[in-house]
Amino acid sequence: MSEVNNLPKWIPVTAAVTTLSVPFLYIFGYAFDQGYLHVYGLSNEFFARSHQEYLAFSFFACVFLATTTLELFTNNPLSLIIFAIIIGGIVLAAVITYKHCIDERLLNKSIFIKEHRWFDYIFFPFILSSFSIVAPFMLIAAISAILCIPAIAYFEGKNIAEKEIINAKICIYSNAPTEECIFLLEDGKPIASGKLVARSPSHIALFNQGKTTIYPVKEQLVEVVPPSTKPKGEAP
Repeated sequence: MSEVNNLPKWIPVTAAVTTLSVPFLYIFGYAFDQGYLHVYGLSNEFFARSHQEYLAFSFFACVFLATTTLELFTNNPLSLIIFAIIIGGIVLAAVITYKHCIDERLLNKSIFIKEHRWFDYIFFPFILSSFSIVAPFMLIAAISAILCIPAIAYFEGKNIAEKEIINAKICIYSNAPTEECIFLLEDGKPIASGKLVARSPSHIALFNQGKTTIYPVKEQLVEVVPPSTKPKGEAP
């Protein structure tokens, strides 16, 4: 028991944060995948993921979200200035509070007010009546904040899929197959082609020519055409 008490304080805090972050990351990855598949008209009933995959999706969602934020700040310097002012204001308020001991002053003043003889007769009724009015709005705000987290991931996945559809190429199997395309071959003949959207042990979804098609996975040969490594404009 003494050994447990002698552990550094950061160990239980780290363990608690890690435990709580796993379900958060799972929901984040799940919402991201749902938003991505929804744009292609798919459901995760066909393409259910494992827990590990959803956790991996949460990592990619965070990376894409950071990239989107960076692009926003790069393309809109005013938003970066506003963000910097807000962060600077928070830091300045924390420094002033620490340097001038404002928290201790407020604590001493609250103790003085609490010792007043009318404190119990005025403070508690006022707090209870105020709480009964504010509590529903606090509950709505808390629920909105909780729902905002997966909503951000959902719309991030949705935006990525929309960009992919805009830039999607028409896949044609020929002597020079289209780059960045997937081709399903059966007996050496192409039976399907398109951009890979999702795959499960039983189905594969390909997007081509404006529509998503789901194919059952049999014993087809999957041929992948990677993007060209040559600079744009250079002759093949």
